[in-house]
Amino acid sequence: MTAMNELLADPNDFLKRQQERIKAPNTKIAASMIVKRYAKVYLDEVMDGLVFASEFPVVSLEACRFTEELNLIVDEAQVRTVDSRREAWRCVFSEHLTPVVDSLHKATRLPLIILWENIAVRMNSYLRKAVQNNPDQAWMVQEAAMELRAVEGDVFGLERNPLAEYLAPCEALTTQVMRKTCCYYHKLQKEKELPYCLVCPVQ
Repeated sequence: MTAMNELLADPNDFLKRQQERIKAPNTKIAASMIVKRYAKVYLDEVMDGLVFASEFPVVSLEACRFTEELNLIVDEAQVRTVDSRREAWRCVFSEHLTPVVDSLHKATRLPLIILWENIAVRMNSYLRKAVQNNPDQAWMVQEAAMELRAVEGDVFGLERNPLAEYLAPCEALTTQVMRKTCCYYHKLQKEKELPYCLVCPVQ
């Protein structure tokens, strides 16, 4: 189990271990799978609070540890809340997911567009299930989705919003959106339930 801030400072050993564990042909593909998994477990941790609560949770990198099995352990004593959802979005991205993307991009040169679309795919999945599981509060999910699509690059610590072009339309959050880039899931050299991911653009 590795503290996320330590992992991001020097991700190479973790990448090599995960490459072997998940049967990836190289660390570039391992990085893609790691970001897909991290985006899922991290968004599962924070998104219900961001969508449905009146005070919004902030789960910092310092509060997170990532296991060798790619599970997220959160130190709840370090979780705080903020009153502004825009500030919460900034904490999610500029202070958390952007550093994850940057670290793995620098370590492997995996294109940023693939890493950000991996996160968008997980965000689309969360939003789709949130609408399906909370039909009476679907308007709250749509409101959060509209806000996320509209936020500017500074929320991500970037010049522009890197998710906007990959997110599901706000009026159709339950639709599956096909990927524009390939995450390389199909290149894992192990038995898989599916040969390609569900929104693969190359199958």
